[in-house]
Amino acid sequence: MPLWYTLRILEHGCCNPVDVANRIYETGSFSASFPSFSMDAMEISYDPEVYLQWGLYNSQYEGYDISLSQAWNYATGRGIKIAIIDQGIDFTHQDLAANVYSLSYDTETGTSPSQVYGNHGTHCAGIAAAVRNNGIQIAGVAPDAKLMSVSNMLDGVNTEKELADGINWAWSNGADVISCSWRCTQNEMMDNAIDSAVKKGREGKGCIFVKSAGNTSGAISYPGDYGPQVLAVANMKNNGTLHYSSSYGENMFVTAPGTGILSTIPGNQTGYMTGTSMACPHVAGVAALILERNPRLTAVKVREIMARNAKKIGSYSYSTNKVYGSWNEHYGYGLVDAYNSVVNTPRN
Repeated sequence: MPLWYTLRILEHGCCNPVDVANRIYETGSFSASFPSFSMDAMEISYDPEVYLQWGLYNSQYEGYDISLSQAWNYATGRGIKIAIIDQGIDFTHQDLAANVYSLSYDTETGTSPSQVYGNHGTHCAGIAAAVRNNGIQIAGVAPDAKLMSVSNMLDGVNTEKELADGINWAWSNGADVISCSWRCTQNEMMDNAIDSAVKKGREGKGCIFVKSAGNTSGAISYPGDYGPQVLAVANMKNNGTLHYSSSYGENMFVTAPGTGILSTIPGNQTGYMTGTSMACPHVAGVAALILERNPRLTAVKVREIMARNAKKIGSYSYSTNKVYGSWNEHYGYGLVDAYNSVVNTPRN
């Protein structure tokens, strides 16, 4: 640029860049003059609504997101299957169809394919793995992962039996990550299904089992409180505080964005939802990124990576020391961090 000059004003100088640029132009000696402003020039995705997904990139409150844009340079979830056990995924949705896995299951009928019983499952699916860079709508946390739809009415009628059946179907049909945004009454069928998934899934390495913590402002709902093999996730607002309804307790694992979350809903639409239900698939997506980096990892090792690399945010003291470091019952180990998790994933 031989005809251009770049000038810099001292930090404590007498003038600001706008005034200086105007004065230079007004001399008549230059054909153009303009100030250079500080900005974030990173384009994280070619999807028009991605900048409304504050959980992926929070332009209003810096750092209060899952640090995803840099993580995508290392992993996008390719080759990993995420089972969404919920109200079913809309297979024909324009921002999900390319990522829908060939196998699905309906727990109401005990047959395939899965059915759609509401908006909830499609919304969770988009958070975890909506297609990226297709020029429409949004992007998922793991935009190249495959989505396994396991559907249930979630109406409370035989729910425990059917959900346990769905978990067993998912791990035995190759799910790597299981995302569950619901609650039910504790029972041995569910206990056994979870134990099987985290021990027998992924050819003995164990599925990563992620669960919404609950929206009761009180104790974590079952099966989020079942044990450390279940990753209970709290609901964070865009300013880093927790939503008032987010449950808490001894089994809290990490925190993730869950308030005012934009994602896919049936009929080729997008919409906003709030709850730990939305926080849960963010963590499921991060687990998929880690597994792409190293598919040989056990479920225990994936949990460790996410916990040790979480951001320590919020007003609660991380005064308790647990197996993976400092912790509290509201945020767990902190806000899940996709970038630090993937770059610190061992490759062998």
